[in-house]
Amino acid sequence: MVSVSRKFRITVDREYNSPYQGLYIKAMPDQTDRNFVNSLLQDTDIIDPGRVYRADDPYFGIATDVVYNHAYSLDTATLDEYLLALSKNHFRKKIILGPIKTAQALNPDGTVEYEVVYSEIVDTGVNSKGESAAQSITWPVDIPNLDDTVYPNSLVNMRDQVIDTVGQTSTVLPLWMTTKQTDGRVLGFTKAWVICYAQPGESNRISYNIRTQFGEILNRVDFISDRYILDNQLTKNWVPNEDSTDGGNWNPSPPLSTTFNADQTTNPTSSGNATTFDGNSLRFTSPVDIYGKTDDYDKYLVFPKTNILG
Repeated sequence: MVSVSRKFRITVDREYNSPYQGLYIKAMPDQTDRNFVNSLLQDTDIIDPGRVYRADDPYFGIATDVVYNHAYSLDTATLDEYLLALSKNHFRKKIILGPIKTAQALNPDGTVEYEVVYSEIVDTGVNSKGESAAQSITWPVDIPNLDDTVYPNSLVNMRDQVIDTVGQTSTVLPLWMTTKQTDGRVLGFTKAWVICYAQPGESNRISYNIRTQFGEILNRVDFISDRYILDNQLTKNWVPNEDSTDGGNWNPSPPLSTTFNADQTTNPTSSGNATTFDGNSLRFTSPVDIYGKTDDYDKYLVFPKTNILG
């Protein structure tokens, strides 16, 4: 066995000057519905762990909750600006879990990296063509003592209202939304609850299992939207400027350089997998991967109004 110790320099090509964050909505059903969801997610006959993509990775694998990612890659605005965005178009709303579908994520060479099995979110605020009413509608007749402008709360309008208020500099989306599908289409932003990530060629089998037993009854899950959760995974140490027009700063500031710790004394790993570079031609002899996903820094943004229509 030959062992060689070398130093490498990794150059980070920064595309954006500030990090981005997202908004998601998490179902908080009663115990009966939680048991119902778990009967899907934890049944290995329905979702065989051997067919799951990166099952031990919290960013992939099998879902642990019902979560709808409402907006990606939003600018790092202050909480006050996010709250301002919720002053219009945001009311308590029922979110419906719809048909079970699949999609694929492609590598640059056209090979399939992974597949997804998801439940498409049904937006009750749009018509059969997926078209929403305008973000604001003014009644042609004045109504005494009432605001004559209403703000429909379709998911489209809710998302556009947030983007219009806080901004969206980057265009980062999950890979499966930005690469071609088997029919040649690129999905773009897709309203979905991702049930699991699957190994290439395995999503149809998992989808069939889910559709057979849950396809017509997923919509019974009590999924009420009355708050966003602001994903601060990438921005927990970023302090935006008050008006958010000229970025912000890191606090504390990151070091100019860092060293991979092969002994894992300061950066322990939970994966047990070795870190690979350059198409697997280079590999650390000791695992240094560390999963840093946490919701400890996420913020809840509660919708300030109640829909008079219930």
